[in-house]
Parts: sequence; C-alpha cells; structure tokens
Amino acid sequence: MVFDASAPMALLRKETGHEKVARILLQWACVVSAVIRTGLLGKLVGSGSYGESEVREALELLGEALQIVPFDLAQSDLAAFWYARRKPYNLSLGDCVCLG
Repeated sequence: MVFDASAPMALLRKETGHEKVARILLQWACVVSAVIRTGLLGKLVGSGSYGESEVREALELLGEALQIVPFDLAQSDLAAFWYARRKPYNLSLGDCVCLG
C-alpha cells in the first residue's frame, strides 16, 4: 500500500485515524516515496511536533512496516504527467508523487 504523508503523520501525532493506520501497517507492506518522507519530516519538525533527530528515530522505529522507496526519473516523469493535469482531480504535488 502506498501512503502519502497524512497516514504516517496521523500515526506519529496520534491524530484521528491513527489506530487504523497502525492496523494497516501490521497487515500490509506499506511504502512511502523518499519525496513524501521529505514532506513528512518537514511538516513534523516545522509544526514543533518533533525535533529533527526525534522524527528520524520515530520513522526508524516503524522499520520494515513502512518502507521508504527511492524516487527515480521514471516516477518523476509520471508524477509530472499527473501534476500537469491536476486541476480536474484537485491533486497536490504529493498526491502526484504517490501516483507516480
């Protein structure tokens, strides 16, 4: 299952739905793009929810349950295709990265 930043963010902040995210992580192989990880780290540190080392440690504790995958040029091209046509679908750049 491909996650955007909102699922791991809900889990780490214990927001609404974090129990569901935890169950999914136990049941499925879940991945996030390295690009999504960048946004996740930035949002968690920027909001004051975590310090820089704390957020890295928290993601490492998720271990194999949440795999970080590289973002290559082929995925970049696919994401760009979706991003160029985002308006009718109301897609963010992060959404397009997940689709790529």
